[in-house]
Amino acid sequence: MLSNINACLKEIGHCGLPEDEGPCCVVDPYEVAVKLIEEAQVGDPAWAAVNMVRYCDAPREWAEGVIERAQVGDPANAAVEMVWRYGSSREWAEGVIERAQTGDPAYAAFELALCCRASRRWAQKVIKNAKIGDPARAAVDMVRYLGASRKWAEEVITQAQQAGTQ
Repeated sequence: MLSNINACLKEIGHCGLPEDEGPCCVVDPYEVAVKLIEEAQVGDPAWAAVNMVRYCDAPREWAEGVIERAQVGDPANAAVEMVWRYGSSREWAEGVIERAQTGDPAYAAFELALCCRASRRWAQKVIKNAKIGDPARAAVDMVRYLGASRKWAEEVITQAQQAGTQ
């Protein structure tokens, strides 16, 4: 279990918890990891939370809270993963993607539409309004895999080039 916890902590730039010394002698390593991930200001705490669900049976609801509060990393991508693999609601992920201030919410919107039945109209709106990430790549894949219009994608690509987001 400690090796799984340490794998999760690498997502936030932590070197890992030692066995039988330091805080792990007195406190459960799982609890130490949860606190470190919740307080992380570097790396990708959202993805660390997903990995805690995957490898350490952390509660889905806990991970959703970490993802919602993440100020670094890619919370939008982590939200898609939670819907796709762990039963989080699509509506919850849509909100996370729309509010994301870091990462690539444009591509996450495409992936949510492709894999999790979010509407194409919603994804196109998020991609068109994206100020971070790679909306041009998301627009190309919207055309390729979800039948969005080429004209719309060209507008998004031009807008992204002008804004310097691609």
